Amino acid sequence: MVKSLLKEGDYLLANRLKILLAERDLSIKDVMVATGLSRNSLSNMVNNPFANISTENVDKLCNYLEVKPSKFYDYVPWIFHFTLHLGTMKVDDLYQKKGEAKSGELEIAYISGHVQRKTVLNFVTHIKADYSDPVDEYDLYMHLNNFDGDDSFTEIFQSMSPFFKHYIQQKIVDAAKKVIALKDENHEFDKLISESNGKLNNEFEISVTYLSEKDEPLLQTSFVYNRKNKAK
Repeated sequence: MVKSLLKEGDYLLANRLKILLAERDLSIKDVMVATGLSRNSLSNMVNNPFANISTENVDKLCNYLEVKPSKFYDYVPWIFHFTLHLGTMKVDDLYQKKGEAKSGELEIAYISGHVQRKTVLNFVTHIKADYSDPVDEYDLYMHLNNFDGDDSFTEIFQSMSPFFKHYIQQKIVDAAKKVIALKDENHEFDKLISESNGKLNNEFEISVTYLSEKDEPLLQTSFVYNRKNKAK
């Protein structure tokens, strides 16, 4: 059975006000005094880059900061849709096929005008590190594999600003956490913990890696999974 847990459309348009203020060593109070905008409005723009801003306020800020609207906004000309498919997995999958088990797939559809593309990433969990892992110091290793042969997502991702790269990476990590939680519900970690000689209890650290077709790291991070409190 496959269940979709994550499905949404993401429009990658965000203001760069926080960055612009930092570059100029300006505070919210400075901007408030100069533009007449309220502290609440400015704080909302800084803390929520996706906040809606009226044309009038954009004009005031661009005028004060001496930037064009194209510099005020960060934009990626693609609309992203993330769909996570989770399937029922058997107990002890980790111990089949030399310690590997496929579990879940993240479908990333992206649209620009009349162009529509899709990348499907499969989550594969390893007990031991392999050549693409930095060091053998984690309890579990999760790799994302792109089996459809279309590496257009990599090109788009690499053209993004650091802000949007982090945004997309977090979407992938959130999906990884859901996959791990489902594997735990299916008792895949019971045997792993029982054979760890006390090294693993209810908490373990998981490495997540996604490499491009050219083995370029698009995502290398980790998170702690607590069986009682779920992922941190």
